[in-house]
Amino acid sequence: MKFAKGTDVLVHEVFDPEAYREVVNTMTPEQRQRVQNHHTTPEEAGNIFTRVAPKLAVYSHIVPPDVPDVVPHTRKTYSGPLEVGEDLMVIEIGEQVRVRRASH
Repeated sequence: MKFAKGTDVLVHEVFDPEAYREVVNTMTPEQRQRVQNHHTTPEEAGNIFTRVAPKLAVYSHIVPPDVPDVVPHTRKTYSGPLEVGEDLMVIEIGEQVRVRRASH
């Protein structure tokens, strides 16, 4: 975090434990916990974003994919600019940070 303070764009992974429990039901609770220990919850990521204060925070590597609640959970601890990364999304970094999505 020390070297990321005030960065233009901070790309971070995120893990939703509740959604993961619902989707992955073949693992034991201990196995699921080991997976969770290697990831960051939305609330934890929000704390990181708040401390770093990037011009834009972007989620990438979302576990499990297509989790609808990561942004609301992140908003519990972070109120700054936030995007959920998607394929072919372009982030233009200059005087301003702009996001272009393939569908627009």
